[in-house]
Amino acid sequence: MRQIVLIGHSQGGLLAKWMTIDSESRLWDTVSDKPPEQLRLSEQNKSLLRRIFFVQPLPEVRRVIFIATPHHGSFVADDSIAEFVARFVTPGGAFLTALSDLTQDNAEQLNFRPASTRFGSVWSMSPDNPLLQAFSTIPVSQRVAAHSIIAIKGNGPAEAGDDGVVSYQSAHIPEAASELVVRSGHSVQSDPHTVNEVRRILLLHLAEACRKGCVPGVATDRVQPAPYRSDAGQALSINAARSEINRFSPEARATAQ
Repeated sequence: MRQIVLIGHSQGGLLAKWMTIDSESRLWDTVSDKPPEQLRLSEQNKSLLRRIFFVQPLPEVRRVIFIATPHHGSFVADDSIAEFVARFVTPGGAFLTALSDLTQDNAEQLNFRPASTRFGSVWSMSPDNPLLQAFSTIPVSQRVAAHSIIAIKGNGPAEAGDDGVVSYQSAHIPEAASELVVRSGHSVQSDPHTVNEVRRILLLHLAEACRKGCVPGVATDRVQPAPYRSDAGQALSINAARSEINRFSPEARATAQ
């Protein structure tokens, strides 16, 4: 359980990133210049806001795969349809209670205007969202290998393209160990090129994580690695996984580490 690979599509990729960063105070600084402990909040909400805005990488996570993830927001979040949908989208339960507690009793201490700020998930994808802007500047931890699969519609230059929802410039992150551009719309997760790339990365992770086998409680230098089943139905050893990695490796912008 200490070799978790996270895979997130679209906004799910942002949730995955939340588990791989050390935010320090950069996220909270968009909310207030004072820490939660110095604001008029219940102890429960102070604890909740600290857990949400002051995050550290989960030690179990070793790799993350972003698929069509809007790290810098989505250009459709500001269009009229998204604005209409945003009216019906609100955060859930405990977080909404904490936001109410925060905005009602601490308005003068906040770095945003509560009356003009929406907290729906659609609005949160707006490139103008200060929290998303701060989030995008925080890189994935060096302890976590990051990979990007970016969807682009059409055959034009990838750097100037988009998938109909997320632009290349929003999906690209410089710390990615590999980046694959797939010619597709935003629902790229079922594209065969995406499936093969995810498979390649998982096989890479398997080979690196199980160099001496992955049988718990057994001296790994005395046993053969447990076989892995290839798509042809043949037993595949850990050592042989590297040949599978090369076989399924598509053209990428960066060589997978």
